Amino acid sequence: MRIPMKVDPRSTSYYAHAKKKVEASRLLDDMSDLSHWRVDSHQELINGAKMDSRGINAGTLTHAERDGRKVARLTCPVDTTEKNADYGRGWGLATLFRDCGHEDWRDYNRIVFDVYPHLPGFRVITLCIYLYNEGEITMPSDMTREGLHFVSNLKNDQWNTVDWEIPDLPRDKVKGISIQYRMQGAEPGATREVQFDFKDLRIEKVDTDYSHGWGPKNGEIAFSHVGYQPNAVKTAIGKGIKATEFQVIKSDDGLVVYEGKIKTVTRHTGKYQVFDFTSLTEEGRFFIKAGATITRPFSISPTVWKSSVEKTLNFFFGERCGFPVPGIHDTCHTDFQCRHGDVTKVINGGWHDAGDLSQGLGNTTNATYAMLNLAQRLKEEDPALYETCLEEARWGGEWVLKTRFSDGYRAN
Repeated sequence: MRIPMKVDPRSTSYYAHAKKKVEASRLLDDMSDLSHWRVDSHQELINGAKMDSRGINAGTLTHAERDGRKVARLTCPVDTTEKNADYGRGWGLATLFRDCGHEDWRDYNRIVFDVYPHLPGFRVITLCIYLYNEGEITMPSDMTREGLHFVSNLKNDQWNTVDWEIPDLPRDKVKGISIQYRMQGAEPGATREVQFDFKDLRIEKVDTDYSHGWGPKNGEIAFSHVGYQPNAVKTAIGKGIKATEFQVIKSDDGLVVYEGKIKTVTRHTGKYQVFDFTSLTEEGRFFIKAGATITRPFSISPTVWKSSVEKTLNFFFGERCGFPVPGIHDTCHTDFQCRHGDVTKVINGGWHDAGDLSQGLGNTTNATYAMLNLAQRLKEEDPALYETCLEEARWGGEWVLKTRFSDGYRAN
């Protein structure tokens, strides 16, 4: 039985964000007074449109207490008796809105709050955050898909600190923010009502991650985290590195195996410092040092690509529908059916696609084809990875066949 890989929390952006120095902070709401909060329709918040309230405004806001502190508690069902045709996906939304009175937040670049989810039986807990700005540029924008942030790593029955860095989002006239739960059902045996407790909503100023374009962050070296093949081109790029030369150093014994000059180049995307160590063909683990700047270790190996293949196949395994994935979910969506003529089929299987767990025939066939194509190349080179790749391809192929009706129509 395959087991999903474990995530090292120290390698996540959440871990790095929690370690950042907070240069400025402002508490917006400690939840002692909920007069600025309301449960609202997301569609009405965006464009003033009155929507069918069935499922759209399903949440309930109450004042509650946890660990001796006042909290804002959002509760809502996991589904309703009827899906909302206006919303289209799932049973609707529970949107908790905090009115911010068109404040100017340009001195801050991060939104932070604490949340305590209580969802018995749930193993994957998600929320969505929206920023509403009505200044020079309006947010959120359906056109650019900006102004929203999905949170998918929440731990059940404990406090979680959620942060959203917004350095590139307009925030000169902030109408408010919303925290949204999408009603998409639950596994058998899980709770039929979800509960989230919120406290200490704040805005902060930090040294944010680089988010737009190709430039590395000032004072850092961007390199291939996957690694490099011995006979391939090997470059890294930097910005603001206070050095003219660099070294490539072995991780295990600290020996310098390569020294080179840092070149500065200008392209249409910007000005960069380039570290070229293509002539280094020695295999092993290394890091780059330039002045006081040191990268994390990376590999030089003929099979550096292997880890990416393994992680990709692991992701697909974790997304399997209709299959008990250890630690993620049990056999699911056994009630999803498709009817064509007088034939009805249960259509679970394949892989969950996107956060709404939708399925797509095109995506499934493309992924299955890619896995079969890769498996052909792996058969002699890596028999074990070949078998894993073929196993996952079969799972996708079986769904393609399962959802085909005898006259050629397919569930799409």
